[in-house]
This record gives sequence, C-alpha cells and structure tokens, in this order.
Amino acid sequence: MQTNTIFSVFVENLSELNEGNMVGCWVEFPCDYDEWKTVLAKIGNPEEIIITDTENYTDLESLPINQYSSYSDIQEIAEYIEYLQDDQYKENLFTAVYNSVASDFEEAKEAVEEERYTLMQGYTMAEYSEMLARECYTIPDELAPYIDWEGYADNLRVSGYTETEKGVLIEEY
Repeated sequence: MQTNTIFSVFVENLSELNEGNMVGCWVEFPCDYDEWKTVLAKIGNPEEIIITDTENYTDLESLPINQYSSYSDIQEIAEYIEYLQDDQYKENLFTAVYNSVASDFEEAKEAVEEERYTLMQGYTMAEYSEMLARECYTIPDELAPYIDWEGYADNLRVSGYTETEKGVLIEEY
C-alpha cells in the first residue's frame, strides 16, 4: 500500500452484500489503478461496488465521498490533497475554506486556485483585529487593556472575515 496515505475507503462487493455476505477490503488513497484492480480481484471482481466506510487522515471535517463514488473521483480528491501537502499555506487555506465557507470540495478548490481568500494563520479574530489596529494607530500602553478587541472582531465578521481553526480567513473582493 501507499506510504503517504491521505485517506482510506472500505470497498465492498455489492452483490455479496445484498446476499448478506461482507466481502470487501480497505484501500489507501492515493492508489494507482493496478492496485485498484488487485483490490477488485480480491473481492471477486464485482460489477458493482459500494463504499461503506472511510478513514480520514486529513484536517478536513468530511470527505466528499459517498457510497457510489468512482475510483477516478476518489483518486482525484486524494491527488489534489496530496498536491496541497507540498505547500503548507495552501493546505491550511484549503482546509479553512472547505471546513468554513465552501459548500463543496470543488468550490473550495476553485476558491484556493483563484486566490479568493487570504489566511492569516495562527490568529484568532480578536488577535487579528488588535494587530490591524496597532498597524494603523499608536495605542498607549495605559489604554490597551480597556480596548474591546472582541468587539472589533465582531465588526470584522460582518465584513467578510471568518475565524477558523487555521486562523482568520479573509475574503478578497
């Protein structure tokens, strides 16, 4: 199997499943087509397969894989996630967009490729609003404890900023 497993899926022979038999195995992705054919041979070369489980090794909250996803669709998802792993910023940006604002995998992929968002990694919304204010103004140390950075953060939320696990996501207009 692959050494850089992005996720695994459990593939079953649908005919056997309908007869009450569980004939299937785990497949790690990305997976080359020859390996895929070997898996199908192990479960009896079924005409119909079904994906009954997934193991996700990414920070994505869910994978866009359903019970009838094809090998090529699953492989495409794995290859794109693997591609992102070469660039930590892009990987974190995709995860933030996919988990927080996009309605599906393709929308998140398109948003990242078209650079529709910027990710301020490691910041909470309050920390980011404080950083912005300090860049624009000189704030006396005596006054700083009395500033409501969460209040400023609420204003940012209304303006297209989203707080994520990866940092503050900023929508570019």
